[in-house]
Amino acid sequence: MTDRERFERIVSMSPFELNCARYPNSVSYAWPGNYREYQVQLCWDVCQSYAKPLHAEIADLKLKLEASDAAFMAVRKELLDMGGGK
Repeated sequence: MTDRERFERIVSMSPFELNCARYPNSVSYAWPGNYREYQVQLCWDVCQSYAKPLHAEIADLKLKLEASDAAFMAVRKELLDMGGGK
């Protein structure tokens, strides 16, 4: 589920029940792809501004985890090669 899908599910449910209709993604509209209701667009923009640094942090943590996993596997292989196990 994408951020937008999660957002739309939350704001369209009770108690908010906001309309998540958007303008078509066409240059013939002043705000293509934006929500038709200004308060919904404002909420989406705020959610995006808070989510952006979190997504960057998650990506960084994934890279660190992959590096840590690779280091662990290298040490494990070295120990196994020394006869420390199967």
